[in-house]
Amino acid sequence: MENIGTAAGFTGCIRRLMLGQRRIHVSDAAVVSGVSKCGADPCSVAPCRNGGSCVPLNDGGGAFRCACASNYTGTLCDTPLDPCLAAPCAAGSTCEPLVGGGFHCRCVPGRHGKTCQLGRPPAHLDIQGVSSFM
Repeated sequence: MENIGTAAGFTGCIRRLMLGQRRIHVSDAAVVSGVSKCGADPCSVAPCRNGGSCVPLNDGGGAFRCACASNYTGTLCDTPLDPCLAAPCAAGSTCEPLVGGGFHCRCVPGRHGKTCQLGRPPAHLDIQGVSSFM
């Protein structure tokens, strides 16, 4: 079978499977692995990823929603949030997302701190008798 671009595969249950105009009974399929019959609790298969919590909607249709951890979004909490979208870096500094999560602020000259929130006092320079402030 060709990979259709899913990283984690299918997680959940199948109520009705159609192939073209033909109904396929899952129990008749040649290879069935990790697929279960649909029960009353849509959260029993733990569909939410990355620490998200499943909340059944009790609509009778097996619907649910995922309450995602603060650094993920998406229907199944499978999309990492860009921490730089909230513009955490101050004073025109540049935010860079980190691979493992979080961010790093590249501060403009004269600023420092985790979010470049702190300014530096001006420095006095005396180069070859010429006095200057930076």
